[in-house]
Amino acid sequence: FGGGLALNAGGLVLGNAGALGTGALNVGGATTLDASAALSVGNGINLGASGLLNVLGSNALTLGGAIGGTGSLVKNGAATLTLNGTNTFSGGLSANAGALLLGNSGALGSGTLGIGGHVSLDGSARLNLGNNVALGAGAALSLPGSQAITM
Repeated sequence: FGGGLALNAGGLVLGNAGALGTGALNVGGATTLDASAALSVGNGINLGASGLLNVLGSNALTLGGAIGGTGSLVKNGAATLTLNGTNTFSGGLSANAGALLLGNSGALGSGTLGIGGHVSLDGSARLNLGNNVALGAGAALSLPGSQAITM
């Protein structure tokens, strides 16, 4: 299907890379997203003003489409979340566990990167990040160093 998907409450567990069809995922409330296996999806994601997309992190997930809007992302779970789009979302990303792998310097959007647990941050290319970083009490951000990252 190609008309997009509106997710305003509850959650989705993706079983394959085509589960979202070809349209955008439009997030309008507090929602969750997970994958039953390691997946890469290319759909765009629109985070509405009250949109909060909590990526649960049971398995590695690559979000390859552009993520826009004023809402926010949350990254939980031990698995890697890869962001490959040149993203414009402004609500920030809160990472509480696992790993973030960024495909470009715009992958975090324009908001703050909040670290609430033990998180690693790496890039698949050299990165120059302009985002503010907020470390929570007891949180740790590690940089494995596969690529140079300027913060």
